[in-house]
Amino acid sequence: MTTQHATPPENVFPGAKAAGARAGIEVRHIGQTGSTNTDLATEARAGDLGTCVLVADLQTAGRGRLDRVWEATEAEHLLMSFRLPAGVDDASLMVVAVAAAVREAVASEVSVPVGFKWPNDLVIEEGPRPGKLAGVLAEYVAGSPGAVIVGVGLNLGATDRDGATSLSAVGAPVERDHILSLVIENLASRRETPRRALAELRAHSLTIGRAVRVELPGETFVEGVAVDIGAAGELIVDVDGEMRSFHAGDVVHLRPA
Repeated sequence: MTTQHATPPENVFPGAKAAGARAGIEVRHIGQTGSTNTDLATEARAGDLGTCVLVADLQTAGRGRLDRVWEATEAEHLLMSFRLPAGVDDASLMVVAVAAAVREAVASEVSVPVGFKWPNDLVIEEGPRPGKLAGVLAEYVAGSPGAVIVGVGLNLGATDRDGATSLSAVGAPVERDHILSLVIENLASRRETPRRALAELRAHSLTIGRAVRVELPGETFVEGVAVDIGAAGELIVDVDGEMRSFHAGDVVHLRPA
């Protein structure tokens, strides 16, 4: 991570820094980097497991699922990664906690429902501009206790990507400091009660009850009806009467619930 593009910390995200101080989450900002996930994971592998969120104005090597490139205009969206100490058994629930915290933050600012599309998308299906609002991508760094790195790309300003929407597109506030402050405040309680966060994602799931195709590595796929999200965040699908669990994979909704 380079510092040549960094803005003096006292001038950036004052509200989020205050929220982070209350929640025990350090808020860091950088103007440009390759990937905030990579930065925090590299630090974790070097022994820094401190709880923090790193926000970048621009990522030049941001990645989505299946190594898709995440493109964003500088400082128009909220590009961030959380590093949360966690044992391997707790890591998946920490990812759920972050996803639920982001969903609640944006849901409080918009007039249309914000739902969760398994495994990692926040989506708006109603209103004049439906589409994907945010994506979540995580990785685990082993250690004692280890840490989970949870990256979030949240569309705030204008976006012209197919199938995408943004807060500005649905008439909501787009000030990054405000949204990040809400996320941090929401995350503080959900880290303590991650089962609550899991219940929230179930309640707002756009996948449960739908016919789905789960696309797996190796160009294979499974089709069935999504029936639940399990205790570790896995998707449970009824495949011709057999209940199968999927911890990873891309999901295509085949028809409305």
